[in-house]
Amino acid sequence: MDKNNRTNFHYQKALELFKKNNVTEAVKELKLCLKFNPKDVLALNLLALGYYLKCRFDKAENYWRQSLAIKRKNNQAIDYLELITKKDFLELRQEYKEILFNDTVGKSEKIEFLKTIINKHDELIEPYLILGLLYKEDQNYQEALKYLYQAYDLDSGNKNIKDYIMECENIENKYKFFSLDRFDLSRFNLEKFKFFKYKKETTLILTALLAVFLIFYINSEEQPVQLDNTVQQEEIKKQSAAAKNNKNQNPDQESQQESKNEGFNSLNNLDLKLDLMKFKAIENPISLDLIRTIKENEAKKNSAETYEEYFSEDREQELFNLGLQALRNQRYQDAAAIFEQLYKFSEAEYLKRESLYLLARSSQLTQNYLAAENYYQLYIDNYPETNYYEEALYNLGLLLDEQDKLKEAKEILQQLREDAPYSSYNNSKVYDILNKEN
Repeated sequence: MDKNNRTNFHYQKALELFKKNNVTEAVKELKLCLKFNPKDVLALNLLALGYYLKCRFDKAENYWRQSLAIKRKNNQAIDYLELITKKDFLELRQEYKEILFNDTVGKSEKIEFLKTIINKHDELIEPYLILGLLYKEDQNYQEALKYLYQAYDLDSGNKNIKDYIMECENIENKYKFFSLDRFDLSRFNLEKFKFFKYKKETTLILTALLAVFLIFYINSEEQPVQLDNTVQQEEIKKQSAAAKNNKNQNPDQESQQESKNEGFNSLNNLDLKLDLMKFKAIENPISLDLIRTIKENEAKKNSAETYEEYFSEDREQELFNLGLQALRNQRYQDAAAIFEQLYKFSEAEYLKRESLYLLARSSQLTQNYLAAENYYQLYIDNYPETNYYEEALYNLGLLLDEQDKLKEAKEILQQLREDAPYSSYNNSKVYDILNKEN
């Protein structure tokens, strides 16, 4: 198959996937199409549309502009660019970043904003997905499923949406199973019993009894049958008697059995030597530091593999949302791993910027102070005009002071005073540190 045929093959496949509302897989096909022909205007326009539906507005604009640079006459990219560069849509794009990816904005405000977007642009996929995740976080699984189903209808190829739906459905089904609403208690004349006049208490007791019964039933199925000591001893005697008969009848097998026994005995001896109560120092033992280093390297490798699919499928925004969720739920190690991947590999500048600050914050919360210092300094050096600049200066100054690096702390906090003299971060803590004696 020559280059032109391959280009057409992937483009036609992408078109079919779009018709089936499988945007994620269509984007993959269009990327392959452009590998064979980077100047295919139709493929560039369709890929830009895919990114628009996924709310990757910067990427969408970039690909439509590439398309226009190749061909200006009779190019639909002009209409699309006019849509996403209008004043009201530019404001929406800015609010989208500032509201959804700002941890200081309340959840209810985010929900209202997303519902507003859906009313205006119901073709966009991500607002449904983020709404579903916000309701899922609140354990409102019915409402979460309502929006996750709609997200799936718009992008049936997004594996993460499928996983979230399955997770919510499983939890929802468990709740339904243990709910007494599914049992008809009207058949029982509970009024005969004074005890059952207290309906609330009755419901709780019946639920508890049902749960205990289920646990007992499950455990009883999993327990292996145990022979008592007498039966075990008799069985051992029978086996030893059978072994003696075999020995008399098959002398050639005796040597083989003896070699097996030797191996078995050597294992027993090894077990005895490893008795921790009689443990003696071994020459050149593996140090705890080495074990820790190996584990950390393995964890980094595993996390990189875990998050690779988000970058290959252009789902960095989704990964960023997971990082925010981990940070809110105080899973700081997970948050740090996610933000590190985004900072290193994301092509979206605003995601790199936000992830760098949140990586510094997550590292500080995991008590990885040296890494936190480096990340804060990187953020301060590269993004002096952004929303976290003052906070980064403040956090780094206090962190340096806590690490007994008073001189560096004073330099950073003095920078905060000079760059943002009216900032709320210029508080008594800053004043106290600046007035400490070296």
